[in-house]
Amino acid sequence: MGWRALVAVFALGCARAAVPAGSPAVAPVGAPVGVPTVLEVSPTPIVVREGQPTAITIRGTGFDAVSNTVIVGPVTIAAVPATRGGTVLALSLPDRVPSGGGAAPMLWEPGRYPLAVATARGTSAPVTVTIEEPK
Repeated sequence: MGWRALVAVFALGCARAAVPAGSPAVAPVGAPVGVPTVLEVSPTPIVVREGQPTAITIRGTGFDAVSNTVIVGPVTIAAVPATRGGTVLALSLPDRVPSGGGAAPMLWEPGRYPLAVATARGTSAPVTVTIEEPK
């Protein structure tokens, strides 16, 4: 091992040792860092029934352990916790969307909507989800 590699190993060891107790752990090499990434949304399509929230699962990387915000079209769902090491979000999508202007919320219109996940580190690139009425 060359002297530069030894210096790098020593510096890495010192950096880890310098983290005060109670501080967040240093992410292991290869762990997701930075903005979240959405890899998959299920079910596909999302079928929204009047009067019933719809369970959806988002798989990806870089989600926050306790504080993710999921944006689906005009709907924002805050404080969604992650499981499986920050790779899975499970939430309920409401059956209605805001109307604006003080009007009562409306049922979802069938169609394609952008979905993104935001954390304190940034917002994922949007993916498109399809919302359908029950058949």
